[in-house]
Formats: sequence, structure tokens, C-alpha cells
Amino acid sequence: MAIDYINKSFESTSTTATKTTAMGISAKAGSLIVLFVGGQASGTLSLSSVSDTKGGAWQIVNNSGSTMVAIAWKRTSVAMTTSDTITRVLSKMASASWMSCHVFEKAGSTLIDYVSSNATSTQAYVTPTVTGSDWLALSIAYFPSSASMTTTDVDSSVSRDDSGAANPYSEVWSCNGTSGTSTRIGATIASAKYRRVIGITLPFLAMPGSGGRGTQSFFSQ
Repeated sequence: MAIDYINKSFESTSTTATKTTAMGISAKAGSLIVLFVGGQASGTLSLSSVSDTKGGAWQIVNNSGSTMVAIAWKRTSVAMTTSDTITRVLSKMASASWMSCHVFEKAGSTLIDYVSSNATSTQAYVTPTVTGSDWLALSIAYFPSSASMTTTDVDSSVSRDDSGAANPYSEVWSCNGTSGTSTRIGATIASAKYRRVIGITLPFLAMPGSGGRGTQSFFSQ
């Protein structure tokens, strides 16, 4: 049973430290909601917390710095509607920021692996480990000084959103795989640019009431 990508919920370029945004689409109970965040600031910037109007713990992985990327995710215990909101809190006000929220189904929230990277490179991807007969890989890359970057997706990575022509540039990817021990998630670029990247992998987990494989535990990171 494949992990399903449902749709983008919202995006925002707000630079305020605390930003609350309404869900752009509804999400069933048992959905995986993923928030990708990138930004830059003077000093160290990171994603401090994420919360929503339905409650429950979000997990967060950060690649912090004057340029930062982060991924936060939560498997919903109850359905969320367009009346619900998500609040992201940065460690400080950013000079530039972009976030993009997406909904998946049949994905668990227990982290398999995460990998981060920051370097001047043509490789805007990371290579986390995977396990099992169905898994989900997710990543975000952020280029602090490059607008309208042309990227080429690697392996089976699918670009789900990007910040468009505005500078700075950011892009997010997902991949549902069924084999292997690791996967490249992200893209390549034509010439080496400084970028910051983070990627995670998560397992399959059936939607509530549908049966399926395995069990799920929740933890905060």
C-alpha cells in the first residue's frame, strides 16, 4: 500500500518570529502534516516550536545557522479542517523566511533517519537511510543568495513546492519508495552554490480503521 501525497495546505513568506496560518485544506484523522521551513537572519536562526488548534506534539529536526532549514511533522489524532490553524515559532525574527505545509496519508511519524548538510555544492540533496517495504522521504533546500535556481530532481524525488522567483530561493521534495537501504532526496543544480539542506525518512502506517502493518509510537524531538 503506497503512501499518498494529498496536497499542499499553505505557504508563507512571513519573517515574524511567530506566524499563525490557517489550514488551506482539510486533513483526515491519521494524516501526516509536514511543515517545511527555511530562512535566514543575523546570528543563529532555528525553528523553536510548532503547534496547532487540535493539540498534540509536533516533532522537529533543525539545521540551524544564519541560514536555516527545518522540517516539522505530526500525525493527526483527529481530523483538521480549514478552520484550524498551525503556528510556527522561530528563535528570532528572520530577515527572509519561507514555509510550505503539505498533507500525506498512510505515513507514520516515527523517524527512521534524518540527515543535514550545508556546503557550497551542486548537490541540493541528502541521503538518509530507509527501511521496510514502504517509506516516505522528505527534504527542503535553501539557497540564501540565489534566485530562480534551476534544479533537477534526483532518483524518484518529486518537487512539491518552491518559493518562486523571489530571493532567497527554497524548494521541498518528497518520495514514496518501496525498497533499498537509503535514498537521495532533493535535486542537483548546474553550478555549485551555497545551500543548506535537511531530509528525513518516515515509515508506512495505515490510516485508522484500515488495518495494515505495524504499530506507531509518538515522541517529541
